Amino acid sequence: MGTRTWTIRELLLWSRGFFAERNVDSPRLTAELLLSFVLGCPRIRLYADFDRPLDQAELARFKSLVLRRAAGEPAQYLVGRQDFYGRPFKVDPRALIPRPETELVAERVLREVPKGTAALLADVGCGCGTLGLTLAAERPDARVVLTDVSPDALQLARENAVLLDVAPRVEMRQGDLAAPLASGVFDAIVANLPYVPDGERATLPIHIVEHEPHLALFGGPDGLDLYRRFLPALPRHLRPGGLVVVEHGAEHGESAPALFDPNDWTQVTVEQDLAGLPRFTSAHRR
Repeated sequence: MGTRTWTIRELLLWSRGFFAERNVDSPRLTAELLLSFVLGCPRIRLYADFDRPLDQAELARFKSLVLRRAAGEPAQYLVGRQDFYGRPFKVDPRALIPRPETELVAERVLREVPKGTAALLADVGCGCGTLGLTLAAERPDARVVLTDVSPDALQLARENAVLLDVAPRVEMRQGDLAAPLASGVFDAIVANLPYVPDGERATLPIHIVEHEPHLALFGGPDGLDLYRRFLPALPRHLRPGGLVVVEHGAEHGESAPALFDPNDWTQVTVEQDLAGLPRFTSAHRR
């Protein structure tokens, strides 16, 4: 880039082309995210200030982020943020980056738990806390327990609970799957456990396999090992009629609901994401 003066317009054009040549996902959006982060402004502001020049410090910082993204680092980790259900969450390599389709899991629970309900909810395998903290924010009369086997992920979830101002109604518990939960008390439990089959490791994009935590990604030969351990233990933690919603891969549209023992569960339903793919299964405890 040398020492020449670059405007916002020129940098967006250049970085978008740079990313496209290197097969970076969403080159325009990525360029906007990184530049708005460097300049500390909303993305829309970039277009209002098209002809604003960057100083050399801003230019150097932007160039560094562009090169790191082109080398495979996720844009969300570079800027330290990912929006989920209309709220900003802090993200970093301690936990998986939230995916938009997971918002549908939260929506499923919110349809079941009316506003004003003093419900007790749980988010198992919470990662950075998007599901559990969204439920806490959307249902201010509820209390929410978040669990994860990773102490680093739980610490990140704690930071997000403070960021979203829901910490007083949220409890963090470290442990494996349902082990940290109390018995028979929860109105609804959500879980987005690792479900990528081990054999897909070599096919994942570099920004996922080399930067996101493998502990949060891979779920055994067919991706469902954790759910095979989790679901049989779950009924005793839900009140009768209580709801469970679990996210899984699109290839699990038949195999995931088959894990729900009909002696324990009723109304087992597979629901689709916005792309029409089977993305999560819900059920009620008998």
